[in-house]
Amino acid sequence: MRRRLPAGLPRTLRARLTAGLVVLLAVASLTVGLTTVFALEGFLVRRLDQQLTAAGGRFPASLEHGERRPDADNRPDTRGQSDRTFGARLLRDTTTDAAVVRDQTDAAVPLTGADRRVLAELPVDGDGHSVHLSALGGYRVVAVHGDDGDVLVTGLPLRPVEETVHRLEIVETVVFGSALLVTGVAGALWVRLSLRPLRRVTTTATRVAELPLASGEVAMPPPVPDTDPRTEVGRMGTALNRMLGHVGDALARRQAGEERLRHFAADASHELRTPVASIRGHAELALRHPGPVPDEVRHALGRIQAESERMSTLVDDLLLLARLDAGRPLARRPVDLTRLVLDATGDARAAGPDHRWTLELAEEPVTVLGDEH
Repeated sequence: MRRRLPAGLPRTLRARLTAGLVVLLAVASLTVGLTTVFALEGFLVRRLDQQLTAAGGRFPASLEHGERRPDADNRPDTRGQSDRTFGARLLRDTTTDAAVVRDQTDAAVPLTGADRRVLAELPVDGDGHSVHLSALGGYRVVAVHGDDGDVLVTGLPLRPVEETVHRLEIVETVVFGSALLVTGVAGALWVRLSLRPLRRVTTTATRVAELPLASGEVAMPPPVPDTDPRTEVGRMGTALNRMLGHVGDALARRQAGEERLRHFAADASHELRTPVASIRGHAELALRHPGPVPDEVRHALGRIQAESERMSTLVDDLLLLARLDAGRPLARRPVDLTRLVLDATGDARAAGPDHRWTLELAEEPVTVLGDEH
């Protein structure tokens, strides 16, 4: 039972090979793209963690102990801190202070209840964790223990990491999309060029299928050129050429046999015409005898004349068949079946006179359409 391809799938070998090439390249591109995106994102996040570890809890500690810069009274120490650095102080899971660095100065950060719960649930292990704060967005934060039993949280924004990763995704989409388009066009041309010998094989097979192989002399098409046995298409072309050779030899032998049979039929017809004509002549001559002829003898001579005439017709048909390689069509004329039965019975009585024959015939002639001979 033939399996039908699902709707929408390419059906030709060229289209399927091209689609397979594009799909494989798409899978490879997707794998490379996801790997590079995740690798870059992980690298950038690790760099944030390293910066947070290097910064320690200096900024949130200044919030905790009220440390001030020497050039500004009553201001937290923001020296050496990156812009948008976040700091928070927690005492017994309660956030007491929260600020962010803006242009080398600090700014208070309004925290919602959800933000405070997120900060209170942070593991105090010195490792980086990603959180989302309502007023600031995504941040990478590190929580460490302070000197007074409190927890100091330092964070850096994830937005630069996200923007860098997003730019990489756009670049990869454009580059891989262009590569897929170019590969699809080039692959289609390459597959078309590679399958050109297969098209020649198909063309040759189609020409053979259209040849009249039933009778007569057949001119076989030329063999498929450029059949490299090292390739699959080349092996197919070699097999087709071998099959065409066998078919050509078989057709040549068949044609030779037909020619011999045709010559034999023509020769036999020529040889039979003379004795048949002689038999007809002698029968006609005997029927013209002026003296008394018994009825049985006259009937036998009549049958000889009729059968010789039928035999002459058959010889003429055989000669025509030998000349034209086609028999005459069957005639469709009214034939008296009663007369045919009587003639056949008379011939049988002449061949077997010791037999007794009984016929039951209709009173009226029974006729059918057919060929009397």
